[in-house]
Formats: sequence, structure tokens, C-alpha cells
Amino acid sequence: MTMVILFFICTMLMAFSYGDLNLKPLLRPNLPSGEYKLIFRAVYRCNPTSTNETINANIHLSKMSSRTTAYVGNITLLEPITDDLDFNVNMAIMDKIGGWKDNAYVYSTKKGCKTALHLLGDTANVFFNTDKMKCPIEKGVYKIQYDTKNFEKSNLPKIFFYGKYKFKWYFTNDRKQIKGCNVAVMDLVRPWEIDGT
Repeated sequence: MTMVILFFICTMLMAFSYGDLNLKPLLRPNLPSGEYKLIFRAVYRCNPTSTNETINANIHLSKMSSRTTAYVGNITLLEPITDDLDFNVNMAIMDKIGGWKDNAYVYSTKKGCKTALHLLGDTANVFFNTDKMKCPIEKGVYKIQYDTKNFEKSNLPKIFFYGKYKFKWYFTNDRKQIKGCNVAVMDLVRPWEIDGT
């Protein structure tokens, strides 16, 4: 008898709570892909001792607050980034047993300068800390302080598969020599997830 009364009281409390507040249960599907949030784990140069690279992205992550991360450092261009260079992306995905599966996603295109600026979108000026970014990107040293939230405003795909990725981008010349290379390790998580672990 007490179980029936307890069940009745719980049912009434739930009915009154949902009825008075017009609460609806949140639909949070567990699909393998969709809109995502980026959580950056690391950023580093592919080969920091290379002397052949003319695009040196000396960038690291800095925690600006408990929820804000930024790319900080500089990009040193010993020669301009032009459309004569190719732009390449090679993404590795973390598998179930903790190893990287290379070549999960591969992208390569001509006109490296225009492609890089197109992917950064409206935030290219913010990334390079200049007023007007255009091709070719002149040689020099560019101070970087780029909030990673700006990637949400870029032209990266808005829907992707969830998981932990190692995103390697690099420029090559016509002889397929790497002229600049950088890696970002990141989690692509559902928008409502707090952490990617």
C-alpha cells in the first residue's frame, strides 16, 4: 500500500512539475555525425628542426580562461604564401584502442593561398592580426593570438563525424617539398557536451 501511495505522489509531482513549467525533455541524439564543437588539445609544428620550411608556424595553445583557448605565437614567412603552393590536409582519427589511424580524411588542392584564406573565412584578418588579408600573403612575422571559438565562424564544414582527430595541414611546392606544416589535435564533440574525454 505504501508503494502505491509513493508511486502516486511521485507521479503527481512529475505531472505538476512538467505541467506548471512547460518543460519538455531534451532530445539529444547519439548520432555519429552532426554539428560539432571543437575542443583543442594541442598544436605543434610537424618537424621543428626542419631547415627547408619557409613557413614556420610557431604556435601553441594558451588557456585564456576556464572555457577559452587561443592559438598564441607567431608565423614567420621567409617567402610569401602564393597560389603556386598546394594546400594539403591529412586527418588521422583516434581508434578504439588509442592509436591513430592516418589518412582518415585527405584533402589536397592547388592555389594554396586562396584555399587557406577561404577556409579561415572572415576570421583570416583576425588570425593574421592585420586589417585586410589577401593573396599573396607577404613574407614577414605575423603575431598570432586567435581565439579558437573563431573557427566556428570559418568556412570549415559545419557537420562532421565526432571523434578525436589529428589535423595536419601543410603547404607543398610543385616538387612536393613541404614548405610549412602544423598539427592540431582536437576533439569534435556534440554541441551540448562539455568535455571531449
